[in-house]
Amino acid sequence: MKNKKLLALICASIIAIGSLTACSSKEEPATTPAVETPAEEAATEEGATEEATALKDGSYKAEYTEADERGWKAFVEVTVEDGQMTAATFDYANAEGALKTADAEYNTKMKDIAGTSPAEFAPALAEALVASQDPTKVDVVTGATSSTTDFTTLATALMANIQEGNTEVLLVEAPAAE
Repeated sequence: MKNKKLLALICASIIAIGSLTACSSKEEPATTPAVETPAEEAATEEGATEEATALKDGSYKAEYTEADERGWKAFVEVTVEDGQMTAATFDYANAEGALKTADAEYNTKMKDIAGTSPAEFAPALAEALVASQDPTKVDVVTGATSSTTDFTTLATALMANIQEGNTEVLLVEAPAAE
């Protein structure tokens, strides 16, 4: 009988201890917020400055290797001064060198169909690039999705040349016709 009482007492103790342990909250040790020393802050600022000035001054251009099915070849031109993009141009040129943004008939037809035209979206994309300094941060223009893709593809490819200071015209493989 004593053994049964002892066994019951041990079991009850184990259950009680287990339930108290399971219900208790474990406090995490307080962490000290990371504080940068002046040297670390200066290094961080220098790194940010180097990153911001990673662009080499000059005039840069990227264009597709071939024209699209309608005879237009997309291109992007970027001017960098003091390590910042200061101007950009996006357009399409045909075999005669005429620009899509200047083709009144094309612009009118596209505006009627898509709600926008090269004369509207091309400068907007170029301005967005200069404002953001990053082609991946340029928003898609509604009604000009494929043109936005052309712009982003060319501008993104051109970034390597801009960072290296390579001012040769960059030829980018034209996307396959759909």
